[in-house]
Amino acid sequence: GWQVGDFMQKATAFNFAAAVAVAKNWDNYVSLPTDHASIFYWWVPDTTFLRMKPQAVTFPAYDRIAWERGDKKTGSKQMSIDIHVSQDLAALAPSVQQLLAASSLT
Repeated sequence: GWQVGDFMQKATAFNFAAAVAVAKNWDNYVSLPTDHASIFYWWVPDTTFLRMKPQAVTFPAYDRIAWERGDKKTGSKQMSIDIHVSQDLAALAPSVQQLLAASSLT
């Protein structure tokens, strides 16, 4: 599970009860938060839980030095998930377009 150990450390440090679970597949991942009032992991731009109007759980700001020591009570390092598009990718970067055309996601 994504950041399960980090989350368990935060639950202990901030003294809140948590029963941690990792869904065995996508269907279970989607159904667990909709069937049970719970904290769940979600990311943007995914829209799976958008209708639930989730609220972020905020921890103290990321502390790189603490994380390097194994102390993960602060928030995790922010990562950006971006989607980039181009109408003229074949003209601008033909090798990239060929790579993408030959790729598939399963």
